[in-house]
Amino acid sequence: MDIDEYKSIVLSYEQDIYVPDYADPDPNDFINEVSGEIFAESEDGFRELVGKFKLYYVDINRSLDNGINAFDVFDSHTQELYDYYTDLFDGNEFSEKLRKRFNDIYDLNLLILDRLEIVSSYRGNNW
Repeated sequence: MDIDEYKSIVLSYEQDIYVPDYADPDPNDFINEVSGEIFAESEDGFRELVGKFKLYYVDINRSLDNGINAFDVFDSHTQELYDYYTDLFDGNEFSEKLRKRFNDIYDLNLLILDRLEIVSSYRGNNW
């Protein structure tokens, strides 16, 4: 199918929803990792795989409400997330550099698009 015939982009993922026991929370309880596939879809419902993605939702507000600092949350998961912490935070607050870059930050929670892979033949098509 010609690339111009696709009308929609579909993000497809499967996720288990974990409801932790906050009586004894673990720092990793405040991170949700979502991985999935990206499809181009035609009007008749035909789908073609065009890429993959991975993202993290990090709920810092809820971790702080439960007595767990931002460092421990990021450090509990992977080196990748620890590296995000060192780039974005100073203690339990966003870094001065980040606050200067974005004037209006209202929340400490983050949605991190960690990985976006697009099949080479679909790159640069201005979808």
